[in-house]
Amino acid sequence: MTEDTISLDLSPREITFSMGDKDYILREASGDAAIAYQNALIKAVRPGPDGKATQINTGLSAIEPMLVSKCLFDSEGKPVKQETIRSWPSRIQKELYKKVKEISELDEKPEEDDDDDNDDGDSKNE
Repeated sequence: MTEDTISLDLSPREITFSMGDKDYILREASGDAAIAYQNALIKAVRPGPDGKATQINTGLSAIEPMLVSKCLFDSEGKPVKQETIRSWPSRIQKELYKKVKEISELDEKPEEDDDDDNDDGDSKNE
């Protein structure tokens, strides 16, 4: 019997950039950061019967800088405080949020279930 091996790149994703005279590292979200982000989204948006958002609760606007603060570090490896990030122009905050979601593969839309992809041989509909 032969085993198939696959090659996976499991190295953490990072983006380095400079702003003014300071260097920063934007790292992909850790498991804890991803959970905190997803829990904050769940608390901030109330879905209706069709699954679409019907009510947005307070706190939604704080989600972006919260996620960025959990993933942004200075050149010495120290986390950048949320208060610092909030002091930056909105354009910069939004770009960092977009990038951290991208490199962390965090998507606000749940993927649709596809029965073909989830065939574990234990069908309840038989």
